[in-house]
Amino acid sequence: MKTLSVQEMKAAEQEAVARGSSYLQLMEQAGTACVHELLKDYAVLNRLVVILAGNGNNGGDGLVIARLLDQRGADVQVVFCKGMPKTEEAREMYKRLPVSVQKVMANENLLAAINAMDTADLLVDCIFGTGFHGEPDELFCRIFELASRCRVPRISVDIPSGINGDTGEHGKGWFHPTETYALGAYKTAHLPEKAGPLCGELRLLDIGISKEVIDDLVPDLLDADELYCKSLLQPRDPNSHKGTYGRLVIIAGSVGMGGAAMMATKAALRSGAGITVLASARSVVQPAFPQIMEAMTVPLPQTEQGGISIRALPQLLEQCTKATAVVVGCGLGNDPETKDLLLELIPQISVPLLLDADGLNALVGHIDLLKERSAPTVITPHPGELARLLGIRVPEVEQNRTKLARLTALETGAVVVLKGHHTLTSDRQGTLYRNTTGNAGMAKGGSGDVLSGIIGALLAQHYLPEEAAVLGVYLHGLAGDLCAQTMSQYSIVAGDLIEALPQAFLQTERHPAEPAPQEAPKPSANQKVLDIISRM
Repeated sequence: MKTLSVQEMKAAEQEAVARGSSYLQLMEQAGTACVHELLKDYAVLNRLVVILAGNGNNGGDGLVIARLLDQRGADVQVVFCKGMPKTEEAREMYKRLPVSVQKVMANENLLAAINAMDTADLLVDCIFGTGFHGEPDELFCRIFELASRCRVPRISVDIPSGINGDTGEHGKGWFHPTETYALGAYKTAHLPEKAGPLCGELRLLDIGISKEVIDDLVPDLLDADELYCKSLLQPRDPNSHKGTYGRLVIIAGSVGMGGAAMMATKAALRSGAGITVLASARSVVQPAFPQIMEAMTVPLPQTEQGGISIRALPQLLEQCTKATAVVVGCGLGNDPETKDLLLELIPQISVPLLLDADGLNALVGHIDLLKERSAPTVITPHPGELARLLGIRVPEVEQNRTKLARLTALETGAVVVLKGHHTLTSDRQGTLYRNTTGNAGMAKGGSGDVLSGIIGALLAQHYLPEEAAVLGVYLHGLAGDLCAQTMSQYSIVAGDLIEALPQAFLQTERHPAEPAPQEAPKPSANQKVLDIISRM
């Protein structure tokens, strides 16, 4: 089903307003749609309907519902759970309430609020909608607990209050609906793997945001799920040799950040490359060698600060010429001489290239070098790195993840892996893939270095760059999920991900008895991406 994040839904509303609607009209249409749906199932004449209202726009939707049900002969009470309305639209809907609608302030008279819920024939939850995050306070936990005991129909408008509209997470209390009316589009929290089972019967209501508005703004965002990634991972040829699976050169590390080079290398060794070569500063290679004895090493001249010297350029060009893929960036540091080296080296690498971390930082102000490359490029920025690369602020990236991942790919010709919760991968044509694995325990230093090693190894094995990126991100997240099954997310470190990679690959490989698919199945289009408009 098509789902939007909370931020994306706000962008859709804004675009609908830009095309001639208004926020007040959208609120009126939302409330009208809810009443129309409600009347399909329930008789309201002379029945007590209790609206639990917040002080924002979700509460405003509830006030529209209260007015329209009052007009249809219901006995309506509005329990204001967060005080008086605060938004302009909600205040206007409060003014339109008829005097026959009873009003109860829960924070001033909890007993009256309790009595209203206890005697209700129907409960409608309009407290938070998509605006909830964190933990509900004691009053709300009490309201949610009492509401869940009511043996009457309980309807949540948009998102059950107390549940995060993006993650589906909830604290110790939330509203337990029998039905949820999703407004305009399904939200991420409605997905079955999120809070879908907590929503009761889920219904999608049209609130006046046309299909054209969303279709004009939203390219497909495809779920990179188990079925799809199994189709990408190719079986090993029994007649193969190490040369069959390519040669990966990893240019990484500096004094103080040698661990990044080792983690990328160890991850690549666990990800199937035939030959893995670590090229790094001499003082990094020497202590790293015993930890990565299956890899080849190339010690390079270094700067006074411990980075790779520009004098290493001939050696690196020689290594890159023999490679089938190259990884550049993990732990290289910010030595100006190393940056000058990268600006000389990157345009001359004629094989698939992955750029991460300081490899990307070196391109700040020189992003056009990506456009000039003839061979495929994969970049794997976190939001801070993408912000620096594009010359914008980190919050702009966080608020426009889908838009910026896609536009960066289209403008640079690189496959873009924008790391974070549900990492996004945009191929060179702008198709987006949403990763379905991973957890918060992976939010540790070194995790990105592991990902670079995995994707780099797949590139070396001649996977297409978008396939290597999508599959690598999936396996990386799956390794994290496997770790979380046996240890606390607090305790997971990047090295644990490397140790879990064999099992992650094993789970993703097709069983020998399984026939190879004639054609890789398309991932399920469970979510669309809003190309969020720049005026937000």
